[in-house]
Amino acid sequence: MNIEQLALHVHKKAAAGAAYQKIEALMVNAARDGQLTYADEEMIVATMTRSGRPTADICGLFRRLQERVWDGELRLDRPHR
Repeated sequence: MNIEQLALHVHKKAAAGAAYQKIEALMVNAARDGQLTYADEEMIVATMTRSGRPTADICGLFRRLQERVWDGELRLDRPHR
């Protein structure tokens, strides 16, 4: 690996870490009151996909949020249609 490839690799890892932290903060804030709104979910998914393909870590983070809904720990508030 040459210096340019190494620099690109380090930059991608840093960007992925920053995205993970941002998404994690959004999830914590959205779930603070025990309810996840449709708008919260849309914002989280949009943030996850904004920079392209989400990493496995980010997908795992979203999966844990889904499991909290499935387990009844969080209430998913969907708009009435």
